[in-house]
Amino acid sequence: MVVLLALFILVVQALATDWVIADDAAAARVLLQIGAQRKFQRAAGGEAEEPALEKPELVFRPHQDLKPIGRAQLFAGSQCRAAIRDANLSRWQKKTSPPEETYKEELYRRQQCYENEEIKVMYVRNQKVASTYLAEDVGAIWKTGDARAGFEMVLESYETSDARVHRDKSATLASADWFIYTIVENPLDAALKAYVEVSRRDDLVTDSTNYYRSMPCKTQEQRTARAVRYFEDVKNSSAHYGFEFFHSYPQALKVNVRSYDGRERLFDTIGTLENLDDDFGRIMKAALKTGGGRAFNFTADAIPELPRVSYLPPKGHVEDDRCSDIDTDSAELVLLLCDLYRADFVCFGYELPKLCQQ
Repeated sequence: MVVLLALFILVVQALATDWVIADDAAAARVLLQIGAQRKFQRAAGGEAEEPALEKPELVFRPHQDLKPIGRAQLFAGSQCRAAIRDANLSRWQKKTSPPEETYKEELYRRQQCYENEEIKVMYVRNQKVASTYLAEDVGAIWKTGDARAGFEMVLESYETSDARVHRDKSATLASADWFIYTIVENPLDAALKAYVEVSRRDDLVTDSTNYYRSMPCKTQEQRTARAVRYFEDVKNSSAHYGFEFFHSYPQALKVNVRSYDGRERLFDTIGTLENLDDDFGRIMKAALKTGGGRAFNFTADAIPELPRVSYLPPKGHVEDDRCSDIDTDSAELVLLLCDLYRADFVCFGYELPKLCQQ
């Protein structure tokens, strides 16, 4: 009876904090992605052994039910931190091979962030996830003026194993009491858009081993085979892809800029592109609750709608590219993407495709 009561309390606590207790199969599928699947051994010639009583594994719901604050908490959690380490930022950076250390070329190791000192808000860019819109219209979004009015673009270094906290305050406006957010997308969709972006920039190739570029794009079968070859090479070869290859980094690496002294976690909120309008309303309400003398030009009772522009959302830069119509049901392609971008599934609460759950 005591055991049942304890389990009931855990369930109530989980539901109250955007967590759910998964069944064994669901928990195993998620934990398998970070190499921690629970295994129960059967007793010799008898029934299955009863595992020692312990706190059940908790996993997040898929993104449709997970809210921006909960997703930010998930990103800060131990499972995500382990998945980011496994993704190995330096491996992706080595494939970028920028030709020189100029502003744009150094995006392979630093991310664009947009900061407003007056309202203490920072948006961490996530390329290929409506980031042109979210960056170029960030002032209009937060009602500080037109376009980017009031926001300054700075470059923040990615977090690495030897530099987890900002020490050089001259490099940034942001500090511990700022409100920091980003927007993410289904890992498969973001990865394919990034592939097309890198692929179409022929003048940026820095290595002749990019065989996929010589492959045709006339039919969907050819376009899919070309994408498969790209991701196979990303996974297995030492090819270089030019300095725009940072678009293809897992989102969990792209937004994982160094944190700041005194912050409990990097992000206050993380929204999704799929639920952009609703999530941004929640992001703005969360920002209003932070206090700190911020003077927003809106209230919780009158959250502004996102401004509409001609290019985003939902139209992007790559959807009309000749190589963009890819068979997203290709088993070979989906399995590759689940492997390469597993950190994004773990860190942002997206449900793995059924093919990858087997």
